[in-house]
Amino acid sequence: SQRNLPTGVYRKDDKYRAHLGVDYKTRCLGTFPTVEAASAAFQEAGRGRKEGTFEEHLEVVRSKPLLIGDDLQF
Repeated sequence: SQRNLPTGVYRKDDKYRAHLGVDYKTRCLGTFPTVEAASAAFQEAGRGRKEGTFEEHLEVVRSKPLLIGDDLQF
C-alpha cells in the first residue's frame, strides 16, 4: 500500500518515484529501483529546497548512477 511508503515516495509498477513540492509545483525527482533510493533522492532534494539550491540538487539527484546488480543505470 502507498501509505507504508516514506514521504514523497510513490510506487509505479515495480519501481518507485520520488516527488517534491517546490514553488507550488510538484516536481518528479525520478524513478528508482528501490524505496531507499527514492527516499534518499527525496531527502537530498529537500535539503536543496531548504538551502534555496533545489535546481542544483535536482541535477545531482538525476545524474547519480544507480547500481542495480551488475548493471549501472541512470
